[in-house]
Amino acid sequence: MVGNFSIYLLFLIAMFVYSLITPVNTYGETGIGLDEIQIRDPNIFVYGDKYYLTGTTHEYGFLGYSSDDLINWQSHGLIYQRNTSNYWASYHFWAPEIAIRNDKFYMFFTAKNDTTHRATGVAVADSPMGPYKDICEDPLTPQEYDCLDGHLYDAENGSEYLIYVNEWIQDGVEGIGEMWIQEINSDYTKLLGEPTKLFQGYDAEWSNAVIDGPSMLKYNGIYYLFWTSFGPDEGYNVGYAYSDNLHKNYQQSSDPFIGYESGHTTWFRDKDTNELLITFHHPNYDPERCRITQLIWDENKSSWKTEPEYFKRRNIAGYSVNIGLIIIFGYISMCYILYRISHSLPTDER
Repeated sequence: MVGNFSIYLLFLIAMFVYSLITPVNTYGETGIGLDEIQIRDPNIFVYGDKYYLTGTTHEYGFLGYSSDDLINWQSHGLIYQRNTSNYWASYHFWAPEIAIRNDKFYMFFTAKNDTTHRATGVAVADSPMGPYKDICEDPLTPQEYDCLDGHLYDAENGSEYLIYVNEWIQDGVEGIGEMWIQEINSDYTKLLGEPTKLFQGYDAEWSNAVIDGPSMLKYNGIYYLFWTSFGPDEGYNVGYAYSDNLHKNYQQSSDPFIGYESGHTTWFRDKDTNELLITFHHPNYDPERCRITQLIWDENKSSWKTEPEYFKRRNIAGYSVNIGLIIIFGYISMCYILYRISHSLPTDER
């Protein structure tokens, strides 16, 4: 009889461990930790009193999550789903970024199909978690090139621009990726004029031919464009280019400031303190997870850095919830097992 209880205990432990390591994407599920969400290219934005998260999460679209505290997340299921009538976007749904304009929510995302080049398109919704619907049938980026990772930037002069990557692989031939910028019209249905090349892979000492994940921040009059590549020492890593002119003369950071198989960033602000935060995925292989840390300008070194203590503070709170659950689970299980054992022994042995 006791042997059966041992099997039962092992079953409970196995199920509990499985629940900790299995990503939770059930619609409406709450209390989800970042370690439970399989995601690449995370994008976090603030609207009202909540944080919203999406990223490369699903074969045929994008999953969405919301949170009050960056620790406990609620799943909203698929917030964008493949439109079967949209000829250009059938798979490779990557790197969504959401921008808020005039109480509308615009999702810029990458996709392709068997006959089109990879491209960035745009969808719109009335609420942060969708559902997002395609604005037009065609993608935004030039259809004669493989392009990805579109990032909308408001230049604060009445013009907006799409910053995107002219991919390092064109028609199956490896080359050198380039960072492009191009003005976009007011309803986000087309790009205007010709693209301008800002820089290319290998321009930074810490990079190779790959260019990923542009995210622009203007700080103290300088444009800082965070981007990701592969370096000789730290694998997938993040550095930045900077200039006092949005369209030219970019210099590169001497070193990456986020490394060790981490990348594809977007920055946002803490909704309570207004501190600059930055999110990225780590590691750059399965199982990828969203990471968040504070983004700080180091006045002494005149460079950007991250603050690990912020990340730790956020995760201490998150882990305390997990530890509490483990203690409660263990206590209930032990009480149940002891109760069953005590009632299964012969009377003279009690």
